[in-house]
Amino acid sequence: MLKTKNIRATFLNTLFAFIPLLFASILYAFLPDKIFVPSSVSGMQQFGTKNNIFVFPIFCILAWIVCWFFIRINRIRERNDKKVEKVHVKSIESYYVLASWVVDVIAFLAVLCQFLIR
Repeated sequence: MLKTKNIRATFLNTLFAFIPLLFASILYAFLPDKIFVPSSVSGMQQFGTKNNIFVFPIFCILAWIVCWFFIRINRIRERNDKKVEKVHVKSIESYYVLASWVVDVIAFLAVLCQFLIR
């Protein structure tokens, strides 16, 4: 599952990146107008508008796009590098996908905490 060699795995990883955004969209209707947001984009206040709940999920999607881009660049580099001997090396793309999953879980927990603290 950590690999993105096939379309199914890439689709599932992309879907996993959108889960925090979907969760934030569902919880948006239940939030009060002002929520506790230590990462407020409107200033350094502890309370901000409920629109700030979308900061972490959007960052999560951007992180997956960056990870996907690095995976593609790494594959192109490995394919074009003909001088290197074919040595069995663990691919680095598993680490990119794992890092993206960690960001997804953190974003999901951030949205959940903002909902619970209301």
